[in-house]
Amino acid sequence: MKSIEIKAVHDSDMKRFLRSIGEYKRVINGDANCHFCDVEIDLDNIHGIFPHDNEIHYSCLDCHLKLVEYKYYKNN
Repeated sequence: MKSIEIKAVHDSDMKRFLRSIGEYKRVINGDANCHFCDVEIDLDNIHGIFPHDNEIHYSCLDCHLKLVEYKYYKNN
């Protein structure tokens, strides 16, 4: 069986996590968009945070399956 590593941040820690990676102002100011559908990311709809082309990218709640597929195909 293939093992995978899952990293998660609880909603109550999201602001602190975003600050720790230097992305809090970007999200709060409306400058972050979903990598897949381009909807504006905010603290209510953020689902995933991932690296892509040496930058931080996001996925919204509606695109969570696209993020799973992206990570699966990128790793295989």
